[in-house]
Amino acid sequence: MKYLPRLGLIMIFISFGSAWASPGISYVPLPTTHHSSRDGMGVFYHKEHGGMELLTGVPYEDLQCKNCHHKSGKLPNGKPLPYAYKSSCEDCHNFYENPSVKSPDVCLECHSRQRSELAYFKQLPEPKDLDWQDVHFREGMTCISCHTGDQLHDSADNQLSMLDPRGNDARCEDCHEPDRLTPDNHALHGDRVACATCHIKSVFTCNNCHFDTELAVQGKFKRATGKERDFIMLVNRRGYGPRGNDQVHPATYQSVVYQGKSFYTIAPFFSHTVMQEAHECKYCHDSQALKEYDDSGKITVSKWSKEKNKPLVSKGMIPIPPDWQRALQFDFADFTGNFNKPGQKDKWKFLKKGADLMQMFPDFVYPLTNTQLDKLRVPADKLPLTKQNVLKRRGIDLPGLKSGFTSKPQAVPPKVSPGKELPHN
Repeated sequence: MKYLPRLGLIMIFISFGSAWASPGISYVPLPTTHHSSRDGMGVFYHKEHGGMELLTGVPYEDLQCKNCHHKSGKLPNGKPLPYAYKSSCEDCHNFYENPSVKSPDVCLECHSRQRSELAYFKQLPEPKDLDWQDVHFREGMTCISCHTGDQLHDSADNQLSMLDPRGNDARCEDCHEPDRLTPDNHALHGDRVACATCHIKSVFTCNNCHFDTELAVQGKFKRATGKERDFIMLVNRRGYGPRGNDQVHPATYQSVVYQGKSFYTIAPFFSHTVMQEAHECKYCHDSQALKEYDDSGKITVSKWSKEKNKPLVSKGMIPIPPDWQRALQFDFADFTGNFNKPGQKDKWKFLKKGADLMQMFPDFVYPLTNTQLDKLRVPADKLPLTKQNVLKRRGIDLPGLKSGFTSKPQAVPPKVSPGKELPHN
């Protein structure tokens, strides 16, 4: 009889293991997965990591941020969220249905930036610019087409966040074999530049979040000056390449204000606005932000607009230089309305220029080097000859590249939808 409790426990694990398993996959969910522990959510906040807690003095354990749960207020199986909420397998799974996870609906309940990306495309007027719709979503793929059950259920021991090189096993190279890609730019950049650097339309951010409101309403809604897009920051991401090498990678930022104090953090970010065609070379090379840096030593990221009554974010490619703490320029706004009521977009006022605290987590990312900035300084019209010389040194001869060759745009004109008969979901 004394073995019966152990036998019952074993049977429970066997039962749950078979319920969660799918063909070719055998795993049992672990309490140390990122989705279960959610430790990664606090990494950028903790004071020991140079986070915003240094300004607020409010421990992460006292915030509602850690209790990320369904926006609908219900679990996938329709049950209301329990009052004493704790993360569980039921956050994603409805074990009464097959498949037990409805992707992307369930995923988008928590992954708000991806939800914002999809919402932005849906609200575009007809004819829609299809470059704002991720090419994979357009072909019928969903989140779990790339982010497999093995990854989502794997142990996150010794990983601070999903931004850890081992925290995400979805790679473009898993499906797009490098040897089958066109040789010109792909051979030129090799695995030193992440695919997303050239192939995403834009990164997203929620600009100038008002942390006082977050505390006042216990996370029921968020208040910011706006959702921003049409820009990409460039950084070096540690260990993200196919050989475990560092790569030039897109990044975004999060800016926050609290009781008159300002903060921003920069992190690598893979926006799900992947385009089939890449950006033109001039998008990164000799960009406006880089010219501003060379002229003044500054890069304007956000600047207060009296007409819009909010800070506006610069467009295009923003390289993050070695002296980023001094070079990057942010304007911040403060909210003067009722913290407990949403809306009130006219209640923002200019707060200050400059951040009281800034952060770039060195375990995941570091700024571009001066050598990399020099490469980005090559004007687009000089690139063909430079490209030819570099490729020849690598034993690649492209007949179309000759001295005096005029640079042509690499990207085709934006594809637009013909009308409402094309589904966009």
